[in-house]
Amino acid sequence: MSKMLELHEEYEYIVVFPTDEEHIRLLLEIRDSIGQFCFLPFDERSIANKYDQYLWSRTLRVPCPETILLSKPSDYEKVLEMLPAIIKPIVKYDGVGIKNIRLYSPSDYRMNRDRVEKRLSEGFEFVASDIIPGDGDQIFAYICYRTKNGKILNEWTGCKLSQHPDNFGVFASARSCTCSMVAEQGRWLVEGANLFGILEPEFKYDYRDGKYKLIEINFRSMMWHRI
Repeated sequence: MSKMLELHEEYEYIVVFPTDEEHIRLLLEIRDSIGQFCFLPFDERSIANKYDQYLWSRTLRVPCPETILLSKPSDYEKVLEMLPAIIKPIVKYDGVGIKNIRLYSPSDYRMNRDRVEKRLSEGFEFVASDIIPGDGDQIFAYICYRTKNGKILNEWTGCKLSQHPDNFGVFASARSCTCSMVAEQGRWLVEGANLFGILEPEFKYDYRDGKYKLIEINFRSMMWHRI
């Protein structure tokens, strides 16, 4: 709050584009106090957890990986039936010690069981999703800015060329591309869920059924936006 007030002493009106999920949460907490001199291009839906994003996707008939919610230790048993799978925290937790766990075999499942069940018993929640095969260059993004009135002011589609780490990492290089299905599904999501601000639905092409499947929706300024 003090930093925002310092900025306001220098600038009459401020527009804030967050670059981290935690920034969004903190700014929403002080929104009422800074609203007279600050515009925040996001709202409460911008902190939707990953499972809710997949529920939006299914409701709007946008393809997504098979996904289950893990909220208690016994839920971990369900993961064995969907291998290979990736486990992610449902939101960005501090101190959880788990970001992405990839399980390709029953031995991977057994090796990580105590670790995941311990966190579940502590109240942390996770999602487990089918791993979509393919390299990072099969990941596509739809990026737009949508106003509160529902108007898309600008949009762009791109494809990853490389990422770090190689699997499930941040993109290191990307290119613009014209992919009508990615653009169409991106619009379905942001309009159907009535989302607002900087939006980036990210998809991965699944050669098994020829569909672009939602990986996640980001609500912040990202490296994609520099292209």
